[in-house]
Amino acid sequence: MSSEIVWSIFDKITPLRQEVQLDRSGNVLPLAKSVRDIGTPRCTATKDSYLCFCREERFLLIWGSSMQSILAHGNDVEITLLSLVRRYMLVLKLS
Repeated sequence: MSSEIVWSIFDKITPLRQEVQLDRSGNVLPLAKSVRDIGTPRCTATKDSYLCFCREERFLLIWGSSMQSILAHGNDVEITLLSLVRRYMLVLKLS
């Protein structure tokens, strides 16, 4: 998944960060240096994560057991990311 929302989040992520907190309930989105690192000890994403930011490729990789589940999950993730960007922009505006 590559969109303006994903690109704006990449612009805000510091180089050493390994995950992005998605909401106040503690849900996080793992960050990998590259898609090649997923499934290795260098990446915190697990099979059950179903998504991971990939820095080098600058996209959000989403996986699942079927195309329908990937599309539904992708839609949910995009809505969550949009609210994350809005919250971040509000914090900048208030500070």
